[in-house]
Amino acid sequence: MIETEHQYEMQPGRDRAAEVANTFEWLIIAFLLAFVVRAFIIEPFRIPTGSMAHTLMGIHFRLRCVQCGYRYEHGIGNYNVPQDMIPSNDVDVVSSRCPSCGCYQPTGGKMPISNGDRILVLKSLYQFVEPKRWDVIVFKNPLDPSVNYIKRLVALPGEEIEIVDGDIYIDGRIARKPPMVQDALWMPVYDNDYRPVKPQEESFNPSKRWHNPFNLNGSQWEIDRDDPTNFILDCEAGREQTFFYDTSRESSANNFRADYAYNSVMEFKHLPVCSDIMVRFYAQAGNRGHIGIVLSKYEILYRAWVDLEKGKMIIARVFEGTESELASMPVSKTLINGPVLLKFSNVDHQLILEFAGEKLKYDLGLFPDSAGERTSNDQMQVKIFGSGKLNISHVAVFR
Repeated sequence: MIETEHQYEMQPGRDRAAEVANTFEWLIIAFLLAFVVRAFIIEPFRIPTGSMAHTLMGIHFRLRCVQCGYRYEHGIGNYNVPQDMIPSNDVDVVSSRCPSCGCYQPTGGKMPISNGDRILVLKSLYQFVEPKRWDVIVFKNPLDPSVNYIKRLVALPGEEIEIVDGDIYIDGRIARKPPMVQDALWMPVYDNDYRPVKPQEESFNPSKRWHNPFNLNGSQWEIDRDDPTNFILDCEAGREQTFFYDTSRESSANNFRADYAYNSVMEFKHLPVCSDIMVRFYAQAGNRGHIGIVLSKYEILYRAWVDLEKGKMIIARVFEGTESELASMPVSKTLINGPVLLKFSNVDHQLILEFAGEKLKYDLGLFPDSAGERTSNDQMQVKIFGSGKLNISHVAVFR
């Protein structure tokens, strides 16, 4: 009886030893599985630089404009450390420019930095499927295999690639990006939801006071007194009224140069103009009148609008004073009781008008000269027009 009690008392000790051994066994198995998975199946990578911003971020500052509150990311510059090394301490804030209102942000002081984005890569994926254009891929630098490159794939083996006016051409024909890819690549030019709190300060492009870049002069469009981010119109259905995005020298507005907030503010003045543009807003209207957008491309104007009385979406070309219809289609929604998205873009030699979830497209051609001949003094034009009783909100311009 005593021996049995002694054996019973020792049983918990043996159970604990078995539990510890079992735990170590599982840890070893987990370590081996992790090693195998990392070596042959999935490997994590951290984005070291801003070459893929803003789709994938390298080491950067997370900033908020002191004037309008717009949030954006900005590269930290060169701190004499390798690109894949993160500074351990806060670093000096570098000069930046708000991508929406154009305010030059004050320098001085220090800020913590944000690590680069991290991605998981399927290492054996391309053993089973072929790489696809526009995929984000990781590959070794052929000259230094210890360095990993993370880029977007634009050309495949055997193809001839050209970059003309920022567009990708494969074997002489334009390579159009899928909507999901293009949506990630639009860069803000101006967002009317973000308005400076001290527009009288001379801290905007270039050392000027801020004025709303949308010029309403000569039209019946007005800024809504109850909500200054909205534009309102109340006129006869047949009397078209137009206002425009002003990029003249007297304006403080951001222009359409191919810069973005992540880069140095010293670069943007010398960069080329981007001719792919998109404008979007939300519209409220009755069943009379019309609402639309004008975009330019190589000195040609393209008008896209919704005729609320006829229930049609229309895209037209205006050149040397002559307007010609390019495409049209009926729309099911003509009475806009609540805010409805209206978007018009000129991208990859395509005109795309979107209204209430319906799309109208027109193809400008596949070749570099199909959309016209670019001149060195191209000035991009953006206009919004309409008639009847309208209220538009969340107006933004992208390039």
